[in-house]
Amino acid sequence: GVRGIHRAVLRAGSHVNERRRRRGLNERPLRVGVMGYPNVGKSALINKILGRKRARSYNTPGVTRSLQWIRVRTDDAKKKGKEFELLDSPGIIPANMIDQSDALLLAACNSIGDAAYDNQAVAAYLCEWLKTLHQMGRGTETSPRWRTECLSRYGFDPLKPQPVSVIGGVPGDSPTTMRVPTGEDFLFLVADKKCRGDPEDASRKILQDFRRGRMGPVSLQLAPRGDDDEGGQGKVELDAEGGG
Repeated sequence: GVRGIHRAVLRAGSHVNERRRRRGLNERPLRVGVMGYPNVGKSALINKILGRKRARSYNTPGVTRSLQWIRVRTDDAKKKGKEFELLDSPGIIPANMIDQSDALLLAACNSIGDAAYDNQAVAAYLCEWLKTLHQMGRGTETSPRWRTECLSRYGFDPLKPQPVSVIGGVPGDSPTTMRVPTGEDFLFLVADKKCRGDPEDASRKILQDFRRGRMGPVSLQLAPRGDDDEGGQGKVELDAEGGG
């Protein structure tokens, strides 16, 4: 809980003031930077630690636009060395990020402004990613309810063959075949069943359902499995077009 965070921060930074004491300097509050990708809850975490709303927080990337130091007083705040300062910072995306799949997953998580990506490409890639995790046998640990929620919300099982267009688009407008849907197939199936054939509306629906937790708890990254992951085993590799 919050008290555990307090103790962990003070314990991890205890050497800072110890060094200052040895040099004959006065103690000062520890300073801790809270950094990460945009819109992952940095400001919300700070508010939770404070027990009140001090840092601006909203479910949109880019709300925090400047650096802000916020002092945290613990239960023993009257004692020296029992308080610290948190730095609330804008979200950071590595400048050297060249893996397009990472960018697509960040967009799916609403960590990138929506003007910077194509909804349909992101939604298709997200669906392909989740399908692949299930086909790898990792669905139970990464997205245990995704398959049943797809069946309930969209009317089809994403891991079973469905009638899909062989050239893209709504079944019925072109020749169809039976296959396990690709990410793009998934998008057009949702469009056909729930959005009057509009893939843009379908992409927004898919992303909104994912972001609001309607598909259940989802982890987009795999935890290492020790020896199973040696040599790159278990790594998810897709192209950036929503296909495996």
